[in-house]
Amino acid sequence: MAENENRTVWPVTLYQNQMTERTDDYSARVKTFDDTKDLEYVVNEVIADGTEFKKQTLIDIYTRIEAKIRALVRQGYPVQTDNVRFGPSVEGSFSGEGLPLEDSEIKCTLNLTATETMQKALENVTYHVDGVQEDGGAAILSFKNLTTGATDGSVNRMDFVEARGKKIKAVNQDGTGIGKVDLVSVLGVATTIESLPYNDPSRIAFNIPEDLAEGEYTLQIETYFSTGNKLLKEPRVLVYSKPIVIS
Repeated sequence: MAENENRTVWPVTLYQNQMTERTDDYSARVKTFDDTKDLEYVVNEVIADGTEFKKQTLIDIYTRIEAKIRALVRQGYPVQTDNVRFGPSVEGSFSGEGLPLEDSEIKCTLNLTATETMQKALENVTYHVDGVQEDGGAAILSFKNLTTGATDGSVNRMDFVEARGKKIKAVNQDGTGIGKVDLVSVLGVATTIESLPYNDPSRIAFNIPEDLAEGEYTLQIETYFSTGNKLLKEPRVLVYSKPIVIS
């Protein structure tokens, strides 16, 4: 990521859009960095900028604030910080009597909205096309919770789930292993799936990790698989178009 005093540039990779029939339709995805910045990193940056507070004091204060935000949201209050607004929301369809409609799952969830402050911070951000990834017909086409039977992306921790598609077998550069299958949070933090009981060209299956926090995630597969025994020179990254929601 390049940055100067007035402008920040995000490197992006173009991927074929599997949701349309056009062959010249591509979507841009910001490159995922392996060194996701955690709270300790942010605190160290604040200290480097200059502050009279000690590192552990800053971490303790922030942790307490985050816990209080969660408590208020659980009570149904919207909470707004400098960067984001947390809006409690109930998803699903009801009858006029207040009963869930047939086949409608009711879920208490959140709407996250960037504040005006955050939006202004992005005004001088631009992008640079750093590469084009041809998917060659590869795509994640569906996702199913095999534990509950749900196909809307709703899961619980430790549920057994499957993704189906084309050329989605996850393998490493030498054709071995299980490649890289991630569930990426809305904050860009990736949790890697460690085991794939089923790992085929048209199907992968795994258990949702038991330590994941509630919220929306994106299923992402990075693989060198092509066709048969053929391997790609560069990894192909496949992203499922619908969110996976852990409750």
